[in-house]
Amino acid sequence: QQQQQQQLQQQQQQEGLQQIRNGSVDIGYNDLDACIAYADSVAKCGRVCESLDLYARCFRMGPLPADCLWHVTSAFLDLIRQQFEDPQTIPKASSPPPQSQQQQQQHNNHQYLNSHIHHHNICYEYQQQQSCPFVCCVCNLVLREPVTLLCGHTCCRRCGGGTACKPIVCNKCGMRTPFQPHVDVLVKSLVEKLWPVQLRASELLDEGKALYRQDKMHSALIKFNQAYYTGGENYDLLNVRSRTLLKLGLNENALLDAVRVVQIKPKWSKGHFTCGMVLFSLKRYQEALLEFSLSAVLGENHQKLKSQINEVLQRLLTLYSNETEDLDLEGWNPISHSYLRSYLNTFINRSNVFDKSTNSLKKSIIKESTFMKKQLCEISTLTELIQHIFVEIMQTKHYTSSVLINNTLNVDISLLDETDFNCVLCCGMLRNPVTTPCGHTYCLDCLEHNFDYSFHCPLCLTSLPPSLALSKKNTSEFVNELICHKYTKNSLMQTINWKPEVEHDSTYLPVFVCTNAFPSVSCPLHVFEPRYRLMIRRCIESGTRRFAMISNCCPPMKFAEFGTVLEIKDRIMMGNGCSFLSTVGMRRFKVLVRKEHDGYDMATVQYIQDEKVPSKKLSELYKLHDDVRQRGLTWFDSFRSEIKSEILRTVGFPPSTEPNWEELSDGPAWTWWLLSLLPLGQNAHVS
Repeated sequence: QQQQQQQLQQQQQQEGLQQIRNGSVDIGYNDLDACIAYADSVAKCGRVCESLDLYARCFRMGPLPADCLWHVTSAFLDLIRQQFEDPQTIPKASSPPPQSQQQQQQHNNHQYLNSHIHHHNICYEYQQQQSCPFVCCVCNLVLREPVTLLCGHTCCRRCGGGTACKPIVCNKCGMRTPFQPHVDVLVKSLVEKLWPVQLRASELLDEGKALYRQDKMHSALIKFNQAYYTGGENYDLLNVRSRTLLKLGLNENALLDAVRVVQIKPKWSKGHFTCGMVLFSLKRYQEALLEFSLSAVLGENHQKLKSQINEVLQRLLTLYSNETEDLDLEGWNPISHSYLRSYLNTFINRSNVFDKSTNSLKKSIIKESTFMKKQLCEISTLTELIQHIFVEIMQTKHYTSSVLINNTLNVDISLLDETDFNCVLCCGMLRNPVTTPCGHTYCLDCLEHNFDYSFHCPLCLTSLPPSLALSKKNTSEFVNELICHKYTKNSLMQTINWKPEVEHDSTYLPVFVCTNAFPSVSCPLHVFEPRYRLMIRRCIESGTRRFAMISNCCPPMKFAEFGTVLEIKDRIMMGNGCSFLSTVGMRRFKVLVRKEHDGYDMATVQYIQDEKVPSKKLSELYKLHDDVRQRGLTWFDSFRSEIKSEILRTVGFPPSTEPNWEELSDGPAWTWWLLSLLPLGQNAHVS
């Protein structure tokens, strides 16, 4: 659709220029309609400066309709948006040395503009300042009805936006939240406790906005002033107060607030739009056009801006035409159709406007008309204004305000209690706090452990999406930073105390009581019990990915004395929280000490190693090895095909013989593969 629209626009541009080129449009000194038609055609080609120059001539010839500048307004908006997205739209002065005075003026304009942009690129590079973690990540103000997103950042509920069909996109990191989160209970209580004054100011601001929408300007202004004296200045308050003052006719006061808004938040489109409205009311049209242009490139609605820019251009052209009414225009009158056709031919051939419309139309803006000899005063004035707008657009793209934005909220830690940060599941201080979609906060491990049993919130019993249990959970930045502010030492102690629970190393191994496993043999597992889901998750998080597999035994012992260490090779998570593990046996061990932790068993072990065979018995061992292997493979080959397929799917193919199998701690791998097939009882396998 975009390509079709560009092709249609290109066709219209070609038809407009072709009409003038063929002489179907007659341009005379007093032909207002023809001059307007020509100016519209030039505007459709993207040549804004030349089009404005023609419109200025039209304004001197007589009154014009209010909508006569729509084409050049649209072209101007498209051009500044392209300039903001692609700074290369302004060509560098690479042409041959100018010959005429007018060409010299063009050359100087190009050098002036390029030098300003080059200087700007050097001086205004910056790194984005890190924002305060206690304010809304969208509006940078105190949190009102805070919601915590899936990424861990917190914003006001109304700032987050989003609907049931449209996910919320974090303004800070860009991560999507596919659900509509409820108000964060913990964050809301902390904000009310720490910053009640700022919250009151925000409430007054909302009350004033409601009065503003009801056109009760005097009452709204009172509320805005109360909010200002209660909580200090912020860009949102100053912006709406500026609009209120403008409607009350207090334009100078409105300008003070509008300028301050632009200083505080220079990349906010609404602030520039308000500033443009105030400047327009003060008849400062050049500055108003600049502010409207900045508002357009920063994301303001173009349809709303189009009428404003159209009106500003009309006022500017009226002023320029009145200032140059006494100029001698006789030299401009005898422009013949042949001269115009030759100019258009040169323009079409050099610019290749119909084949490469996008790039050539961008570059054509700075070029001056070579046949408008007696209008240099007007076009240079308009061109300088547009050049200045381009420079400001480039500076805004890389600009950081020299005014420090005071969006940092002071934290009075004396107002906080230890109970504010207690987890309701473990009754301890929150460790890696995670907020659920229903707005409750728990320790990360406590929430994971809860998901092993149920997909409901432990407090409100709200059904939580199963995908939340499977996805990565990000800690709440607000709560985590606040804990670090007050309990830095405690947080470090918690981290130190928590590591032994996760990093079990070689002292204690988590024990999976299920069946017998053997070294070098695959052992697929279906993990569905909550205690073992927790155990496997901790094994993976710790990085060891190993646990002990031991079979059951008769009471009073809970599990056998010997087992095998398994290493997790792969895990497939299911939608219900269960998982399928692909593991392989590593080493045999003997249990020394047993204990229980969080519902599953743990043990200290001693690894088993085969006794080394004396050299004089190696020949006999080699012969026995080959004989048993051959008999085992023959026995395996005698199975039915469906049985063989099931064996191969479960424990894999028979391992090949290692070159130094007699030196291995567990002997040749094929013996364990064969042992797993033998129809022996668990006790025999253990023995």
